[in-house]
Amino acid sequence: EDTPPYCIALNKDNWEHWNAYYQSEVNAIRWLKDYQRNDYNISIINYWNIIKSRNGYLPAEFFPTQKLININPNTATHLCSSYIFFDKYSYVNLKDSYFYSIVLADLDKIYSSGDAKIYLSSK
Repeated sequence: EDTPPYCIALNKDNWEHWNAYYQSEVNAIRWLKDYQRNDYNISIINYWNIIKSRNGYLPAEFFPTQKLININPNTATHLCSSYIFFDKYSYVNLKDSYFYSIVLADLDKIYSSGDAKIYLSSK
């Protein structure tokens, strides 16, 4: 049968087969949950007022909504003190975005698994 375009894997043995979150993405969020400073927020690429992006759903399972900050990479010019989570599919070519040249290019990458990256903005 064809694989559904998006779903949640119930069996960890076929996690990546089902196009849900890769284990390395989940590990990145768990790492962030364990090591994040409580006074920092979690920034995510999300174009809407409510979380509707794949990049935002995973952090929303681990952090309260008030700690999540939506970033529109076409208009964002700065960040408050926060961690920035990127999953495997960011839906934007960040290196070509305004956000990358103004904000992300100067930040420190503090976690990388290949499928997920976490940057730190301490400005």
